[in-house]
Amino acid sequence: MAAVTRVKARPVTPAAYEFNQDATQAASALVAGTLVTISAATPAAGFHRVVEAATVASAGTNAKVYMVLMDAKAGGGVNLGNHGEIDGFSGLTPGAPLYQSAAVAGGIDNAKPVGAVERMWAISATRIYFNL
Repeated sequence: MAAVTRVKARPVTPAAYEFNQDATQAASALVAGTLVTISAATPAAGFHRVVEAATVASAGTNAKVYMVLMDAKAGGGVNLGNHGEIDGFSGLTPGAPLYQSAAVAGGIDNAKPVGAVERMWAISATRIYFNL
């Protein structure tokens, strides 16, 4: 198991490439490039849902998972994507699958957990394609 490492302070996505979920509130401070899932917490006025760092063990579960596209403060709005690319990582092997894992920081691992489904791939040494 090896967590995928972010090397940019703020990973970025190509403009208009990703699908954004709107009116989403961050349960805690979130860093771009982190996988999150919908929380059971009640959102504040003006928000439709609350998200928190993904806690499911693999991408093969029924929990909907999203990629954080920009850093977010606790209680503030957060931009999420369920399809696209994000750059700012290191040590990726182009073409290699990546997996959701609650066992590593950021939730992205290059080791396949039991029952995981391939929904992320390294497209270069620094960029991930995700279809969550």
